[in-house]
Amino acid sequence: VVAHDEDEVRYDAAPANADIFRMERVEIFLNGMWGTVCDDEWDLNDAHVVCGQLDCGRAVETKDEAHFGQGTGPILLDDLECSGNETSLEDCGHSGIGSSDCSHGEDAGVICEAGSAITIKPTPPPPSPPVRLVGSTNSCSGRVEVFHNGTWGTVCDYRWDLNDAQVVCGQLGCGRAVEAKQGSHFGQGTGPILLDDLECSGNEISLKACVHSGIGSHNCAHSEDAGVICEGPIPTPPPPNPPVRLVGSTNSCSGRVEIFHDGQWGTVCGDNWDLNDAHVHCRRRTYRSVENQDQLHPVTIGPITFEENIVW
Repeated sequence: VVAHDEDEVRYDAAPANADIFRMERVEIFLNGMWGTVCDDEWDLNDAHVVCGQLDCGRAVETKDEAHFGQGTGPILLDDLECSGNETSLEDCGHSGIGSSDCSHGEDAGVICEAGSAITIKPTPPPPSPPVRLVGSTNSCSGRVEVFHNGTWGTVCDYRWDLNDAQVVCGQLGCGRAVEAKQGSHFGQGTGPILLDDLECSGNEISLKACVHSGIGSHNCAHSEDAGVICEGPIPTPPPPNPPVRLVGSTNSCSGRVEIFHDGQWGTVCGDNWDLNDAHVHCRRRTYRSVENQDQLHPVTIGPITFEENIVW
């Protein structure tokens, strides 16, 4: 979450030694982009979550109708229902990430109480992915547990279906969901029940991105813990051996040099390319280097993986 178009002002009614207040349009970062929040149902409880996340104290006032100017890009959250104690707006009840009937003329804003120096408290990174399957000998089936605020918790099986299960299987790299299990099929969990009333389309990147009743908001017992059976892990093809090839020639021992890195082939820049570099390649391919030729073979597309200094 970030503050945009901010000003620092003092309230006219505040005493001379009052804290400085921060006034801002609310934007959140999800799925690789910044977006705004619609002001439908926007209240102080929602604003408290933003101010707390930015270490800006308590919310003093909510602002609607793009009070701090209209944002650009997607409107990511609408119909928020926060208690004020959540750690992020995603954890509140909402209509689903990107599900909105608003325009940027309804961008939400907030005024927080804060000192002149704003720092965000560092927190340890959560496990990645923040979801796991427990109670089975198979890594791709089990009771669904999600990580939130430093602890693992379960998911209630009310409305739990294959679309919800698909999000979990996809997040864990376990292929498609085969069955959505209810009634604590994989045993009862302990600790908090973190999610209830999930309504996923199956394409979300996490359960928290689905429509839900809010983190920790439920009317379930652990006898209703949700589970899932996925088809299994998606095999990762082994990298080529050796991870180098020659392209653009009818001779298997000459051509444009390409190397395999991070799942894709890329070329080598010709800057400082000489026989010593070529010898390394040919030894790896068990060939002998005869000639170093720069730009002899056709130009290719794709990344230039190494430039100038080549380290094998």
